[in-house]
Amino acid sequence: MLSELEILEKGTTENGQPVGFFRQIGDVESYYEQTQKVVNDIHSFIFQNPNNQTAHQIAKWFTLKAKLFLYFSQENLKEIYQKRAEIIEFALKIEGYQVDYDFPERGGDRQKIRLGIIANNFEPHPETFATLPVYKHLNREEFEIILYYLQASGHPLERYCYDHADAAIELPEDLELQVKAIRKDDLDILFISTNITSQTNAITLLAFHRLARIQIVGMNSPVTTGMRHIDRYISSKLTDSETNAKEHYTEKLVTLDGPDQCFDFAIEKELSVTTTISRKELNIDENTVVYISGANFYKIIPEVEATWVKIIAQVPNSMLLLYPFNPNWAPTYPIEAFKERFFATLSKYGVSEKRLCLLNALPNRADIKECLKLANIYLDAYPFSGMTSLIDPLQICLPTVVMQKESARSRRGASLLRYLEMPELIADSEDTYIQLAVNLGNNSDLRAVYRDRIETKMQANPQFLDSRYYSSQMGYLFQKVFQEYLELVMN
Repeated sequence: MLSELEILEKGTTENGQPVGFFRQIGDVESYYEQTQKVVNDIHSFIFQNPNNQTAHQIAKWFTLKAKLFLYFSQENLKEIYQKRAEIIEFALKIEGYQVDYDFPERGGDRQKIRLGIIANNFEPHPETFATLPVYKHLNREEFEIILYYLQASGHPLERYCYDHADAAIELPEDLELQVKAIRKDDLDILFISTNITSQTNAITLLAFHRLARIQIVGMNSPVTTGMRHIDRYISSKLTDSETNAKEHYTEKLVTLDGPDQCFDFAIEKELSVTTTISRKELNIDENTVVYISGANFYKIIPEVEATWVKIIAQVPNSMLLLYPFNPNWAPTYPIEAFKERFFATLSKYGVSEKRLCLLNALPNRADIKECLKLANIYLDAYPFSGMTSLIDPLQICLPTVVMQKESARSRRGASLLRYLEMPELIADSEDTYIQLAVNLGNNSDLRAVYRDRIETKMQANPQFLDSRYYSSQMGYLFQKVFQEYLELVMN
């Protein structure tokens, strides 16, 4: 059992590499199988010995230390996350936390739906940009909006977010006091902005408690939470396949007609370019076909790496330009080990190391867009596809190659292209992904056609950038689920 605990605590694979930095093709699925076994063993031991002190210690340890980096697997993660949730809830209960709560009868004189939005902070990062449209344009005659946060930095974006709510409340440090502070506000609905599924954070622990009559998450948490007190999961008909979507969630699945998320960059739209970057500076010939990706380091698993190398191997005078070290995901990365792995893959397929260019983290979105202007084709990662990272290349009108599989986390990039009515840019296998990317690389006229089509679609203010439309959708959704709650209570 101790060796199994170390696997989750250290976040390492069987060969000792950090989780997220898989060495070989197949390591991702091996890690999934290994993690599934560890979680199953821990879960069985705890619930077969609920009064055992060792079981209590393991549950507490799991709550504080366990890391599950499973988004890159193509498997259904529902069972693992449900067991994760049961272990953490067990740990909270033995510590004396009251995770259950019965709300009093709602005051008859209260007409507005009281909506809470909770996040670790409201600084500039994808979770903030994807949450702002949830409440920014809600009808304030129908909704009272309260923002809850744990940290504040004084960034201007925080004030911008606060200005679109009725109140912004900084929560105390103590978990029990946080729970009391939220419960006293008698919320009808709580939307949880922060990702609560990768590892345990302060918002994760709060989410295990009944804090509002209805508690909702969306795609900021890329998989099901498995938690009893999360009632709804917001996705999209463009993202979740209708055949088996519900099988992946413990929450009741709600699918929007349009994209499952919208991004409002607010004052970040006004950022200026801070770096000078050009093909000449990077020693890239003007005639070179540049494939580019801003997929995060962790998303570039060995399978993706091999696919990308196979592409440039088939396109003469092409290269791969990556900016994978986004500080939103991690403060530091094992860059040298990443280069070593990538160079080995290049060598395997007879491709020169000079055809790979790695950039350090770019300061802001304006700099990212400036970098994207150097490229000809954007490559999305798989099976954990991008959404936020795809917005920038689409705004630059780059032809974009994505792959989709069955799970929602593998269909997010495809959902944007499906909305833009360009299914031809969506692959369903490695072979079709490579063929599509190679065709674009070898045919400048084809690239021009897609550039024009993307430009036309993006000029029409697509729904994934239209926060006013998205707020109206969310307002309707909130009213619907709250009415369902009232009818259930009355019966």
